[in-house]
Amino acid sequence: MFDDYYSGSTLLKPLSNKIGIEIDRLNFVICQLIALCVAFLMRNYFHPSYTSAAIRHIFSFTVGILLSYFCFGYTVFVISVSYLAAIHTKRLIYNYGSYNLDITGPLMVMVQRVSGLAFSLHDGLACDYDKLSQYRKKYVTKKKPSLIEYYGYLFQFQSILAGPNILFKDYIQFIDGSNFKNAEIKDYSCEPPVIYVVLKKISVSVLCVIINLTLYSSFSIDKARVICTTLTRFMYYHAWILAEAVCNASGLGFNGFDENKNAKWDLAKNVDILGFEFADNLRNAISCWNIGTTVWLRFLVYERLERYEKYKTLCTFALSAVWHGFYPGYYLCFLTAAIFVSAARTVRKFVRPYFLCSSQLKLFYNFLTFLITKFAMGYFTFPFVMFDFWSAIIIYKKLFFILHVSAIITLLALPSICKRLPKPATPMIK
Repeated sequence: MFDDYYSGSTLLKPLSNKIGIEIDRLNFVICQLIALCVAFLMRNYFHPSYTSAAIRHIFSFTVGILLSYFCFGYTVFVISVSYLAAIHTKRLIYNYGSYNLDITGPLMVMVQRVSGLAFSLHDGLACDYDKLSQYRKKYVTKKKPSLIEYYGYLFQFQSILAGPNILFKDYIQFIDGSNFKNAEIKDYSCEPPVIYVVLKKISVSVLCVIINLTLYSSFSIDKARVICTTLTRFMYYHAWILAEAVCNASGLGFNGFDENKNAKWDLAKNVDILGFEFADNLRNAISCWNIGTTVWLRFLVYERLERYEKYKTLCTFALSAVWHGFYPGYYLCFLTAAIFVSAARTVRKFVRPYFLCSSQLKLFYNFLTFLITKFAMGYFTFPFVMFDFWSAIIIYKKLFFILHVSAIITLLALPSICKRLPKPATPMIK
């Protein structure tokens, strides 16, 4: 049934059958490779130094629309949260438990852009700038975009299929070339080369998809759940790193220079693989995963609930769950994650100070929290992979809900226990 969504299915179906790759994933990879080639074309033949912003907007959204149509058909034009919810529901009913790539992906990206731009305009036009948090000030937009700017931003081809969520002001600076001018690059020939950066990211993307394809089939989700959730991440690494390479190839993603005068191409970064895999706490892990979405959630929800401090984390995860869809496993995953994050903050606040009196103790604490974080990530994310609520509950029951119980005890009992203990020694290190 869902094959009807894929406009490119007729052309690519024989190739899909021959090489044994699902048509939706083949469509995605081919479109991203086309986007990569077009990105180099845009940077070299539609450069802002000799191409008007209007032409670059038109080029961006025209290619984006064509790629979207090739993958998903006409319905990608409808942009609204209600339509996204309807598509999530249809997927739930007719294609339950499938990892097929459908139009929900681009719609999720466009919902981020539409809502993020609306909130940026609200902060810029209807709020007192001085009363905004520093985080919200970074994304303020004080001028309503023109129609061509709006649709150019919405359908930009570099990130229409897999993200990341690019902020409106960053997109406009890319279109008019001010992202390079702000770094005091005045001449096109002096712009930092990007070919090495793109090739490096393509190599990482290819490596990730090879790992996913070769190892994932070796493990059953019913027999090795934690391992499978780890391998599933490589599918996301592949898609996000490839999308980042497409952005960089067109010049989108340039973020100035570091202290050593090396060009930074991390403005369109959506995942930090090493930062995520080796994070020693949940906060750092979450900040390294789906970075564009994390920024969007913080900007829309977390930073706007100053009066409801206790509910900020829960509300943020709730929006994340709705945005992802309506599989019951998503809600169990994000509810568990919200509890774990709150518990981890409690531990950091009350326990960590006792381990800061020496570098050895701090190293031991960091290693211990690294192990707990890895276990916790596998524990609360496998309902996301399995989709089903009761299947996950059965597994949690076999594990005696050990981390759920530990997290709740931490939240309820740890503050009062630590208040009765002697105060920690004055920290020698931070």
